[in-house]
Amino acid sequence: MDKLLIFGFISFILCLYGLSDFSFDELGALIPWIIILVTIAGIIISKFQKRKLLNQFKTVNIEVIKNIIPDFDEKKFEIQISKLYKKIQKAETSFDEEELRICLTDELYNMYISQIEMLKQKKQKKVVKALDFHNFKIIDVRKENNNVIITINLLISCIEYITDKKNNFISGNNGDTLFKNCNITFIKNDNDNEINKYCPNCGAEITNSASNKCKYCDSIIISNKHDWVMSKQELIEQYYDYELK
Repeated sequence: MDKLLIFGFISFILCLYGLSDFSFDELGALIPWIIILVTIAGIIISKFQKRKLLNQFKTVNIEVIKNIIPDFDEKKFEIQISKLYKKIQKAETSFDEEELRICLTDELYNMYISQIEMLKQKKQKKVVKALDFHNFKIIDVRKENNNVIITINLLISCIEYITDKKNNFISGNNGDTLFKNCNITFIKNDNDNEINKYCPNCGAEITNSASNKCKYCDSIIISNKHDWVMSKQELIEQYYDYELK
């Protein structure tokens, strides 16, 4: 916005300088055209900035990743993460708390549950359609203790809005595609020998390793040998498709 104001001011001064021999009435007639030109320039600058944001993160070299994950397959990982994200979105919109528990770390799970409870109280629901992914880019990979952590930069497109229990539109946009530029972090345990022995909710001993539910408190149990789960999602920016036209 600051750049737009500066650009508009400079354009206005240049116009006045170039038209210094004009009368005030003639200059007044040109002001609407100046405003239009400044507005068009602002839109162009805004579009350029959005595209620039997509390229601000550098991709991690595949050899660096394989030093941490020797058998890493980038295409397989992209497919796996895309399926996981879609599963999380489906679980969120259908209020499937058990599925969310399997796909998210504890901290992120609690955030999702808070949002779900708020929607339930208002008797509303979130609708997500035409979910798709673009610009999949691995921007960070590291190992901490026994955990492998990968952060990706992802451009997500979807139609997203809120309805009431009778499916009446409340907020959002149910006609235009929303683009969300996000940095999303995924984590998994890299220790094949580490398993949960006790329920993290009630502390009861886990006697059936094949079950993912505690027989005493019905809590969902995540094995420490889990596959990738989402641990963080940072929204860089969001905009609708018509803003890029």
